[in-house]
Parts: sequence; C-alpha cells; structure tokens
Amino acid sequence: MGLFNKLSGKLPGSPASIAKVMLKKYNEWRALEQHKGRDPNNYAVRRMALRHALETRYQVIKAMNEAEKEQALSAAGDSLFALIIQILVKENPTSLQPPMESQTFEDLYSFFRSNASEQIEIFERKLESEGYTD
Repeated sequence: MGLFNKLSGKLPGSPASIAKVMLKKYNEWRALEQHKGRDPNNYAVRRMALRHALETRYQVIKAMNEAEKEQALSAAGDSLFALIIQILVKENPTSLQPPMESQTFEDLYSFFRSNASEQIEIFERKLESEGYTD
C-alpha cells in the first residue's frame, strides 16, 4: 500500500498533480498583475488568480458548469488550497473519503510546503475564520 500511495500522488488527476497545475496558472496570473504594478498578495488579485486558474482548468477538458465554478470560488475564498479541495470534490470525491482522505491532505500539505507555503497559511486562516480549529 505504501508504494501505491507514493505512485498515486504523482498520477494525473491526483491531488498533488491538480495542485501543481493550479499553482502554475495561479502564479501566472499573479505575475501578470505584478507586471501591471499591482500587489500580487492583494486579496482581490488572489481572487482573480483563483478564478483564472479555475476557468483555465475547465475551459476545454473538464465539465464544471458556471454555477459550480461560482460555488467553488465562493467556498474557496482566497485560498488556492481550498479551491483544490473543491476541485477534488467534483473530480475525485473518493480522494476525500476514508481511507484516502488523510493521504490526500498529506499530499497537498507536502506539495504546498515545498512549492507555496504561503498557501498553507491562507488556508489555515480561512479554516480558523470559519471556526475550524485543532
């Protein structure tokens, strides 16, 4: 099971794979905004970057209607981590159910620790503001 878990984290459609693609699109938008002289850490810029990443993902190959996109963006706030969870709910709901749930979160935390640790902070602030604590 350990080898499968390591391999499954790198397969297309896996939580880490989705996070990698979404982070790339998110960062592309923020870089464009920074080039325009806007603060890439501004809440509005982060929200626009989330929308861009989501729209890009579902532009051609995936099926998420406009209402589902708006619901996902609303639930995510300004958290890319939370948006990826919304994508997993749509694309791979079994990854968020036992016994895979703990591995999914471990993979996502590991990915963001290595690639965008600020996303963990944004996600945890969101959880805290919604009343979720340790």
